[in-house]
Amino acid sequence: MIDRTVWRGFRRYLDGRRSHVYVLDLGSEADRGEDLTRLTDGDHDYTGPTWGDDETVYYARRPADAADPDDTYELEIVAHDLPSDETTVVTTTSGWGATLAATEDGRVAYPYTPAERASMQQTDLKVYDRDAETEHTPTGDLDRTLGYDAVPEWGPEDEHLYFSTPDEGSVLYRRVPWDGDGREVETVAGEGKHVDGGSPGPDGTVAYTASESDHRGDVFAVVDGEDRRLTRVNAALLDEVELAAPEPLSIDGPAGEVQGWLLLPPEPAREGERFPLVVEIHGGPHAMWTTSGTMFHEFQTLAARGYAVFWSNPRGSSGYGERFIQAIERDWGAVTLADVEAGVDRVLERPAIDADQAFVTGGSFGGYMTAWTIGHTDRFEAAVSQRGVYDLAGFYGSTDGAYKLVEGDFDAVPWEAPEFLREHSPTASVDEVDTPTLLVHSDRDYRTPVNTAERFYRGLRKNGHVVDRIERIARWFDGYSEYHDADRALDRERNDGLSAGESEDDDADADE
Repeated sequence: MIDRTVWRGFRRYLDGRRSHVYVLDLGSEADRGEDLTRLTDGDHDYTGPTWGDDETVYYARRPADAADPDDTYELEIVAHDLPSDETTVVTTTSGWGATLAATEDGRVAYPYTPAERASMQQTDLKVYDRDAETEHTPTGDLDRTLGYDAVPEWGPEDEHLYFSTPDEGSVLYRRVPWDGDGREVETVAGEGKHVDGGSPGPDGTVAYTASESDHRGDVFAVVDGEDRRLTRVNAALLDEVELAAPEPLSIDGPAGEVQGWLLLPPEPAREGERFPLVVEIHGGPHAMWTTSGTMFHEFQTLAARGYAVFWSNPRGSSGYGERFIQAIERDWGAVTLADVEAGVDRVLERPAIDADQAFVTGGSFGGYMTAWTIGHTDRFEAAVSQRGVYDLAGFYGSTDGAYKLVEGDFDAVPWEAPEFLREHSPTASVDEVDTPTLLVHSDRDYRTPVNTAERFYRGLRKNGHVVDRIERIARWFDGYSEYHDADRALDRERNDGLSAGESEDDDADADE
């Protein structure tokens, strides 16, 4: 029986379980794992445990007196004294979750996102000083949000805090005095990189992991002000392939400058040759793309197949300040599409790009935007919409805690504004779609559940429309591209042209 507001998340059902905090005394090798103590209980989730001194663990929890722990942004930050087993609520914050960092003398760093329409707000770093009973906001004057997975770290002597922020196409590693207001923020590393996390050491030395346009995550260190790359974990593979190099673009959008990039195939165009274009739209909607990070494989694969790839950070993206994030308030589709199309228009001015051979794709919010785009323009030859949101009311009722996106970004709930949410859903314009479209979705995606994709698919079929991962995306585009000698995917054998098909052929040969 389901009796919670949020009963599943990402790829699993919660099955009535809550997250709790445990302490494991490793002890000797023989005793390891035997001394496991659970510190917390109750029908709410705990997050972000960290040590202060040797006898104090800090963690965050949804308030014990909350009417619905699943339906609140409020968080209590708790100090748990191990010898006495007593707990003290140190302070409160709000947001999607909390990653904490504490000092031995009782200063606790934590993220803070205003609860009012939180999905449209930036996240600051705060510090509570237990001895002085004062609160500081060391990022208060920094018009950037903390990175989504940012974990604050105290530096040597506990005088500075280190953290990551998305910033104009890079994810930077920064530091700030713990009792400052954001005007003394220093960038330690990350220009042109996507920093995943870091660890400050003595004498100003910092170790961090980052990816760049020509490699995925590696370890770097800043020593005496010099940035050094310490590992090349994929060197053997990267030595065997030729990577394309992205070109930065500054685009004149309808409301100001938009940052984007163009990736041309690594094999230079012969005289008179042109490339088909794939337009990629990011998820979020308040994410920010860089030249590396999670999309490295998909972009490089498409470029290797002969496609130019364009991506950008339209209004609504993080990394450009609060006003930029909030520019898509109550209007995801039209505002985002205007900026994306401005970038496409800019790219199609290039003689090397075939203006008649443009394709579009994206995942999550990018899937929403792909479906929205083909319902409002016929300029693309084919589309692949991945794990998208196609009906806002259906998404609100079936997703995990991401239903807060509808409440925050649209300031609406389905029972009060059903027509408004319908008008802003791709399903409302499904009868206008003429673009050959492939929908890619997973049954066990509980962040963007498949039910809204099924509704969009049904609409495509009822309106006379015909509808593995990266290989399937490229194969779909190949079938509509004049630059590839390939049949449409729908006219080919089920796994023809896919690695999955090669595996099945190998199995069949082995059986003979």
